[in-house]
Amino acid sequence: MNKGPILQRTNIKSWENFHRIFNQHVAAFYLSQNGNSGQPREDYNTMTRLIQRLIGECIQKKITLRAVGSGWSFTKVATTNGYVLDTTGMNTIFDLTKLDVTSNYADFSSLCFLQCGVKIRDINHHLTAIGRSLKTSGASDGQTIVGALSTGTHGASYDIGAIQDFVVGIHLIVGPNRTIWLERKSQPIVSEEFVKSLETMLVQDDELFNAVLVSFGSFGFIHSILIETEPSYIVQLTRKRIPLAKINDLMTTLDFTRTEDIFPKIEGEYPFHFQVVVNPYNWEEAIVTYAYKTTRAVREAFFDKLIQEAGELIYKLIAVFGSGDPHSLPGILKFILKTFYKDGEQIGALGDIFTQDDTPNNNYSTAMGFSLKDVLAVIAILKENTNDDPQFAGLYSFRYVKSSMGLLAFTNSNEITCVLELDGVQSSMNELFFHNFYSRLRQQNIPFTFHWGKMNDLNPAVLRPMYGDKLLAWERHRREALDSDTLGVFTNELITKWGIQR
Repeated sequence: MNKGPILQRTNIKSWENFHRIFNQHVAAFYLSQNGNSGQPREDYNTMTRLIQRLIGECIQKKITLRAVGSGWSFTKVATTNGYVLDTTGMNTIFDLTKLDVTSNYADFSSLCFLQCGVKIRDINHHLTAIGRSLKTSGASDGQTIVGALSTGTHGASYDIGAIQDFVVGIHLIVGPNRTIWLERKSQPIVSEEFVKSLETMLVQDDELFNAVLVSFGSFGFIHSILIETEPSYIVQLTRKRIPLAKINDLMTTLDFTRTEDIFPKIEGEYPFHFQVVVNPYNWEEAIVTYAYKTTRAVREAFFDKLIQEAGELIYKLIAVFGSGDPHSLPGILKFILKTFYKDGEQIGALGDIFTQDDTPNNNYSTAMGFSLKDVLAVIAILKENTNDDPQFAGLYSFRYVKSSMGLLAFTNSNEITCVLELDGVQSSMNELFFHNFYSRLRQQNIPFTFHWGKMNDLNPAVLRPMYGDKLLAWERHRREALDSDTLGVFTNELITKWGIQR
């Protein structure tokens, strides 16, 4: 039986995020479900109208609205105590035709049109079947594409950037009677026929586009996006232990020409993915994960699951450490890393390798972006946590990401941003460590930004200097995109606390 799209109001009055860091009281929780009429774009347009009707109800009742996906964020940036709409039922990957794209756009086959609730793993499966690939991803594939986009989710691809950097079009519902298809004026892509098929209007504006890219649900409801992909490739990923002294210079320059004895060119290219994991209680050794793109036509047999990420190891740390004596941490981490974080190689497609989706409860993480020139100064502060006085239960991870054009992208340091992740156990000890670490960075006058979806101590006094004129531009575009009533609908408690609701 053919059914149309629905938004179903449930009896749910609280919502818990994926990591079970918080439980959010909600006035109402809605589930979404696409229709199956056989006319996907007609069903899509019906869903647009349902969302607009919900926005109208929120305006009438003076209540806030937020969309949630897989709930990966550690913070309440993606939720509210008003209405919460679960987008995971809006999960269609749409077919495009050449009529959807302007004749001036050269590579029609590179485009993929995605509804907001599609999960990364489903995009990977779809693209693999047609010989394409995402340009980059995070370590996990359970997030929804717009949820990952909206908080600046990144991988470790220093030549590509974060997820927002391959987005080229956005369908934005900005009110009960208005939607727009947004793209950059400098990169026109879709045709008039495409815009008409979505019953929307075309807006081409580079700075507005860059403002919406990382906006955590504050510019309206992102119903779908258009992304650019690339031809399928095989990833050759290696992990090995390297004396930290041998890569100190590389961590501050990312100049692989000086380390060709360790990271040689393969098929004429240096690694495109680079990550350094450090045990806080062993600074002699770095655990380096790096990857090349290769043209090998056939996938080779996998080693045992290699891409064991910090979150999985933290699960083992929780099981072993619990609330035990902090002085046991150096020995426990040494054992866990030796036993579960082995050297080796893995070969496969991007979607075969980066598949972690079972990060444990009570994982507790913060992530910050730094300029490369400040990396050694940051390491010096981290080294203040010593074996004699253990203060952190977890691991340090350094990733390198091409900086983004998104106005509020936290990866915004010159050409390349070093992202430091501190993945640990949820505990009062780690909360205090995070607080003290942020304070030490500020005492040393080391500029940094926070990942919007991870733990932070943001407030107006520290946030505005981080982004300066970019934040002012973001706020101005938000005021211009939304009228006063809708502005209130898409303002939640956390951005009010941060002082960016205006």
